[in-house]
Amino acid sequence: MRVRLKSVVFAAVATTVLLSSPSWAIEPNAVARALGAALAQGRQDAVGFTDAFERGGQIVIRDLTIDLPEGAGTAKFAESVLDAPVENSDGSIAAVSLTMTSGTIRGNDINGSINSAMMSDVTILSAETIRAKNLDQGILYRTATITGFRFVPKDDFGEITVEKMEMEADNFVDYQAQASRGTVTGLRIPTKNVPPGPISPQSLGYEEFILDFEWDGARDPQTQVTTIDTLAVTLRDGGSITISGKFGNTPATRASDPESSMRALTQMSILALTFRYADDSLAGKILDAAAKQQGTTRQQYAQQLSAALPFFLVMIQNPGFQNKVATAIGRFLADPQSLTISIQPDRPITGGELFGLLQTAPQTLPDVLGVVIEANN
Repeated sequence: MRVRLKSVVFAAVATTVLLSSPSWAIEPNAVARALGAALAQGRQDAVGFTDAFERGGQIVIRDLTIDLPEGAGTAKFAESVLDAPVENSDGSIAAVSLTMTSGTIRGNDINGSINSAMMSDVTILSAETIRAKNLDQGILYRTATITGFRFVPKDDFGEITVEKMEMEADNFVDYQAQASRGTVTGLRIPTKNVPPGPISPQSLGYEEFILDFEWDGARDPQTQVTTIDTLAVTLRDGGSITISGKFGNTPATRASDPESSMRALTQMSILALTFRYADDSLAGKILDAAAKQQGTTRQQYAQQLSAALPFFLVMIQNPGFQNKVATAIGRFLADPQSLTISIQPDRPITGGELFGLLQTAPQTLPDVLGVVIEANN
């Protein structure tokens, strides 16, 4: 009886241990190779690392190195950590999170660094899947935060930096997200090498451009309608451009060749589209600088431009629309606040129809698309 009891206890303990075995039971070197191949578009021979080991339910990879395509250079992360990785039946690896720190890029045309990249709900696709599907990248995630971009082109353009990039992805179809939102904060681009002209960034007071980006959009797999709620770029102390719209018959995945891309473009349709520029001093700075060069006041210069607009717009060959454009732009020049262009067709207009009208009757496009232009609304 004692022997039988000991056997039962031993079997119970063994079963418990097996069932609760930590996910890091998968071989660390295999995880390192899979992660590197996912970052290298499935190129398994482009991956190197100095060490990979288990640490308290995590797999830690030291000095993960990826050779960039076509001998362009190398990318390297000092440490990459996957939390609770598990191998799936299809050869992919799932993990609660992935954190990569102290990244460097050494290339023929550019050098750079990344402080950290952190992702949640991670799936690392197998190299075979990445190649078979011709995917640009092999890591799927729910959220990602990247901090401390720094790139230095070797043509003396100057240092380009990004403070932070945050992204969310959802509703994957064939390994590609159908919903995406995110922000890019503090993209700094030096202006020192912008070609000089009558009006230069420096003359307007910009030693560097500081840009912020935001996007939020999704594709409905059932209706094949893609909705762009926001696609915005803001120049700090300048102005912002915001785009929103709806497009029909949009493909779920990226086309694999130029011919397929063009075919998809002709089949897509415009349901609605809006462009809006909101000024935050840029238009005023340009008008002031141009007026100063002309030896006149800003108000007088704006009036001169407004008076000349009808002559510039004759090429549209649509008098009714020309008058609307001239009125809206003239109002904006007099008091730069915002300029909005809305496309509201009565029915979906395909890309093929647009290309045809551009070649045969371009003057009808504003009416077919239902274009409305407004200022300071």
